[in-house]
This record gives sequence, structure tokens and C-alpha cells, in this order.
Amino acid sequence: MTEKEKLKEAYEILRKKYNLPNFNDLNNEFEISSIKKPSIEFLLRVIRRRITDKLAMFCNILQALIMPNTGSAVNLHEIKFFTEEDRVKIEKLLSDMMYLERKSLLLDINSKENVEAEFLKTTMEYWPRFSLEMMRIVDKMSSGWKTEEKTDKTQYFG
Repeated sequence: MTEKEKLKEAYEILRKKYNLPNFNDLNNEFEISSIKKPSIEFLLRVIRRRITDKLAMFCNILQALIMPNTGSAVNLHEIKFFTEEDRVKIEKLLSDMMYLERKSLLLDINSKENVEAEFLKTTMEYWPRFSLEMMRIVDKMSSGWKTEEKTDKTQYFG
């Protein structure tokens, strides 16, 4: 039996016990099949941490758009791609993601399997909206780099 099959089998037991999302859906979003040596005892905790890694990455991107690092030319350039209305939406998205990220932090302090399961279910309910909004934001960031800005060629950057 492969590691992935063992992981899937261990997850299936927990999925039935807690009415969790489909393994393939989780795997598609969070690459949980790359988890090594699955243990049913801590599997939900490990999956939650994988989810939280992705949440934290998204939060860092959003935070840089709300409050750019003035030492980062990338941050200062990308913030120009967004309107004030965009920033309000980004703040709301960041708030929703940070709520879950901090709930995860709480579970690192006091983990209980049933609460880990609830975290997983809640996150998967939010995830389609998170993904859609992040795609829009990242697309705007990406396409912004293709638009040419009129710059003063005599400006000194030293």
C-alpha cells in the first residue's frame, strides 16, 4: 500500500466520523497527499497545519497590499494597481482569513480532534470564496506588471 493510499484510508475513517470534506477536494487545494507517514491520531492536526500554511501565505500577500513595506519596490509598485474600493475588499478578505489563521493558532495551543474537524469543515466552506477573491487579486497584481507606466527617465534611483 502506498503512502497516499494509507493517508487516504486514515482520512476516510475521520471523514466518516466527523462528516468531513472529500479527500480529493482537500488534496486538490492543500496537497495533503504529500504528508509523510500518516497517523490517524494526529492526521487532522497535520492537515490543519497544511491549510494554515496556505492561509498564512495569502495573508502575507494581502497585508503587503494594505500596508506595503516601504523598503520593497515590489510592494510600492503593486499597491498602485488597486483602487480604494479594492483595498476595502482586501481588508475584509484579510480579516476573514486571519480569523481562521488565529483559530488555527489556538488549536496549536489546545488541540482536540473534534475541534480540528470543525476547523477543517469551516475552512472548506470559506475556501471557494477565498480562492476566487485571491485569483482576482493575484491576476490584477500580475497584469499590473504588464502595463507600462510613464516614468520620468531622468529620475535618479540612488
